[in-house]
Formats: sequence, structure tokens, C-alpha cells
Amino acid sequence: MMIDFLALYSKYQDELYELADELRDIYFKMAKQRFKPAFGDTEGEMLYLAIRELKPEIVFEISPAAGWSTNYILGALTRNQKGVVHSFELLRKTNGQDTESVIRNNQNVHWDTNRLVVHLGDVVETIQSAPSTADFLLIDSCHEAWFAKWYIENVFPRISGAIFMQDIAFHDRLAHTPEARHVWNWIEANQVPINMLSKVEIVLEKDRVRSHLPVRRHYRTNSIFFQFPPNSKQSLPNFTESVDALIEKAIQNIKNNERRKADEKLNQGMVRISYDPMMANKYLYCISIAKCFRKLSMKNEAMRCLQRGLGYVIGEDEPHRYKAIAQFFLYCVRFSFFRAAWKSLFLVAAEPRSWRHVGCMIWEAGFRRFGKEPISH
Repeated sequence: MMIDFLALYSKYQDELYELADELRDIYFKMAKQRFKPAFGDTEGEMLYLAIRELKPEIVFEISPAAGWSTNYILGALTRNQKGVVHSFELLRKTNGQDTESVIRNNQNVHWDTNRLVVHLGDVVETIQSAPSTADFLLIDSCHEAWFAKWYIENVFPRISGAIFMQDIAFHDRLAHTPEARHVWNWIEANQVPINMLSKVEIVLEKDRVRSHLPVRRHYRTNSIFFQFPPNSKQSLPNFTESVDALIEKAIQNIKNNERRKADEKLNQGMVRISYDPMMANKYLYCISIAKCFRKLSMKNEAMRCLQRGLGYVIGEDEPHRYKAIAQFFLYCVRFSFFRAAWKSLFLVAAEPRSWRHVGCMIWEAGFRRFGKEPISH
């Protein structure tokens, strides 16, 4: 079951515009209420298209948070005029409010919320009260290996249809989580044919298939999609070279006193960052590249990277911007980029909601976390 998403974009183009237009206002509403809608535009649209086309009777959604991704599922089910989504959320309270009320209040008014069943509590336990089988599964949840092992062993066998997983793989690398590595190893061991949606996304951009759609959260997808149980076998898809890989090569070049090669890799990395408008957390890459330029005694280049990183921080949507401000400031302090830290301190002062993030990061990590390379995201 390898869905032709390019064809579906054409088939449902009018619906997709209406969907994006209606969800745009919901995105801003949720962001202002600090609900952090994180599901990207393209992966949300492909989630919608998959459900519209496959028309599942039962959908499992593990960890809807405040209900942003639920909008795409419920919208498709409403259009299909069939199907129910069972959403499993750990937290009973979200920002001090009842979580089920939050999820329902964040749905488009045109969706049929009678098709939504919310299960609150640990999914390891609450899934026992759900139907024994489902036709479609969405997972965007805990990113630890133990949880991946649990759902592969306990949830996947209940699925007869398709699985959509977020936070697994971009077109150029795995997501930096134990969950992603565990899932990828499982895919490799079982030779499961998968559709890397980030590669589909690149074709959509090249052909300008979705350039007319209103923006909600314009970030690159790291979702994968596959039939389950699989009816064939396939080797793992190849990754293109990532910015992470370029930085790691530059670090090795610096250790080998290969100045020109290091400079070339770092410049390639900055070009990749500049040319990819959908790349998330660009400011973290800018800090990593600035560190390398400083080791090459190229202080002006390092400062230019940090200036760009600061610009990317400012360009983040709220409430994600508050965390970005805190991270950028603390990393600059940790790595002794004091001019950039001083400039970002004004952002911290201007955005009171970032203060909590600064305090939490210092308290929880004691700056130990900031000793690592900040390219991970």
C-alpha cells in the first residue's frame, strides 16, 4: 500500500485549501494559548489525504497533546462520513485545563466531534478499553526506546491497514531520538517498505504542488508511512548528506589541520541552511558552525553565523520562539559567544515567557546539557 501522494494532492486540491485556510486560525489560537501545535503542514496534509483515501473505520492516535494533529484526522473522517478516532493522551490536565476539553475545543467547528473518543491516562493501560483492532495508527509520542519497543510489540499487531509515524526520519537523517533509532533498526531487520514523507515533500516543493496553500506550521516533515502488516520486503532507503554530517566532517578536518576542507564543509552547511526554508531549529546549526569557524580563527565568520542564528530565533512562531530564545542565549553563554549572548539577552528581557524556559533549563540540566553539540533536534 504505497499511496501516490502527488496524485492525491491533485485529487483533493480544493479540500486541501479549505482545510489549510480553516486550520490557520486554529493554529494561531492554539499558539497564543501556549498549546504548541507542532505537526508540520505537509505531514498534516498527507495524514489527511491518507485517511481520505483509505477510509478507515477505526483510527488510533497516540498522544494528540492539545489536538492539533487530531484536526487533520477528524477532518478526513468527517469528509468520509465514516470512521472513529480513538485518541490516547497521557496528561489529564493541559495548561491547567481538562485535556479532553482542550482537545475538543481546539477542533474545527465543522468537524463531527462525535467521531472522536478521548482516552486519558497511560496508553499502556487505556488502550485495553479501545477496540481490539484498528485500520490506521498515528504515533507522535514518547521518544524513548522502551516506548517504541512497547508499541511495536503491543500496538502494531492490532493494526490492519496503515501506520503513520512522526519524528522518525528526515530525507537526510534520522531524528535524534532513541525511539527513531529503535524503529529504524526494526524496519531494517524486518525489511518493511516505508514511504519517507520528507522525500515526497521535496518533490511537492520542486513541482510547486502546494505553493498556493495557506501556511500554518511550515517545517520539514520527519514522518514515515507504511502498510501494516507489510505484504512485501524492501531494503532501507538512502539518506542524502545532512548538515549534521557536514559539520561532523568539518570537525574531523579541523582535527587533521585541513583548514580549506573544513571551511568548504562549513560553507556548504550554511548554504543548505539558507536554502531550506522548512528546516527547523536552524539557530542550533548556526551555533555549531560558529564553534567550528572559531576553531579556525575565523571570528568574523563565526559572528555572521550567530547573527543569522539570532534572526532564525526571532522568526520562530510563538510559543516555540520562547524556547528558541532561551536555548540560543544559554548556548551562547556556555560556548563563550558573549557578544551574541548579550544581544540575545535583550530578546530574553523582551519575551517574559522565555524566562521560564531559561530557568527550567538551568535547573534541570545544571548546564550539563549545554556541553553537548547543539545540532541535535
